[in-house]
Amino acid sequence: VTGSTFRAFHLRAKGGRQPSVVYREYTKQLISEKLDDLKKIENWDAYSEFVKISANGLVEKFNYEAKESSFLRFGSAAKLLNLSFKHVLKHSGFTVEERDRLTGFLHVPLDSYTLQGIRKLALEFKIPANASMGWESLKNEKIYQEIQKWIKNQCEKISCKPIHYEIAAWNLSHPKLIDYPHES
Repeated sequence: VTGSTFRAFHLRAKGGRQPSVVYREYTKQLISEKLDDLKKIENWDAYSEFVKISANGLVEKFNYEAKESSFLRFGSAAKLLNLSFKHVLKHSGFTVEERDRLTGFLHVPLDSYTLQGIRKLALEFKIPANASMGWESLKNEKIYQEIQKWIKNQCEKISCKPIHYEIAAWNLSHPKLIDYPHES
């Protein structure tokens, strides 16, 4: 998770430490303690529970640092962790089978890029045009899980992994950063 992602968290203004330091301490401890548990996850529901427990732990850590009960909410915590979990699978000694299985369970980091596609396709969520990781409804675990399940179900229809949606949403919203072949 890069520094620009932490711009939204004014933890130092609350007298706390840098949000990136707090986050990296938490995720380092989480991964060192729970890596074996993560490797054993066999289905999407169990992975979703892992994300839920991990995100609630991060919420608790940030709120303690900020001395405020609602400084960090569930959706923002889940987004940060989802960004990290995606990279953990590349670098943490997973077997090919473990990596392939777990990649299929990864949740989509919900932010302005990923939410806009969902907004256009899943009207039932009533996602506003300016929604981002701080969108009020994402503070609710239930809404977060419903959106993740919707993405999973849509991806199953076309035989792709949910994380592929995130990659497509990012690429489509950043066309100048993609090196497409030039036609002659």
